[in-house]
Amino acid sequence: MTQWYTYLLAVHTPPGKKGDGFSAFAQSKHLLYCRFDPDGFIYLYTSKDHAIGQYRFVSCREVEEAFPEALWQTKDPCPYVEHVQGYVNWEFWEQYPSINDRVDMVSNWLYTSKGRLIHLPTAQYLDAVIQQTFPLEDCWSKWGFYDGDFFLDNDAIYDGYVWDIIKAALYKLGLTPVIKPFGTSHNPFRINQLENPERSWEIFRKHRDETLLKLWGYNIKAIRGQELKELLMD
Repeated sequence: MTQWYTYLLAVHTPPGKKGDGFSAFAQSKHLLYCRFDPDGFIYLYTSKDHAIGQYRFVSCREVEEAFPEALWQTKDPCPYVEHVQGYVNWEFWEQYPSINDRVDMVSNWLYTSKGRLIHLPTAQYLDAVIQQTFPLEDCWSKWGFYDGDFFLDNDAIYDGYVWDIIKAALYKLGLTPVIKPFGTSHNPFRINQLENPERSWEIFRKHRDETLLKLWGYNIKAIRGQELKELLMD
């Protein structure tokens, strides 16, 4: 009989790659603080001997057969995230790492996997990627869209999708944006200027809060907030 650990995390295949979702996840440079060893244990990067939990990679078929009626099996897929390669099933040991360290670790796992995190004992779950609504103001602000952290990894198709949503909202208001990509650690999806600026900015300011942009991206509020923390309390 298969032993199931406390947590289950769906791992999506990285864009442009096939069949190596697990290795790409386990070796990602974004997995700060810890490492997944072939021995099935999770270790702190700062210690070769200090295991903090155990894990295993499981296939989609194993999960589907073990939990055929689980509500968390159903999900509206994001069209800008590749298919699920499989799952990481793990548990932390005792009270270590601390809850804050757990949040730091697992938030990076969520960014890397772009998948759904499930707490098996309660069937509660959290999605790394969701569709979220923002005011038009965010496409002008340097700190818009959670300072740009909302957006998925740089990809031409995804970037085009984001710009299309922004431009469509502006065109609907009769506004034409002047766009020049920003090389920045802040919000990269910003308009530089509007054509006929004197008239256009007046219209923009009038509608910047009521005009909404619906976009796919990281679930920043949950990942950085109380929702993830409560899920990892066990």
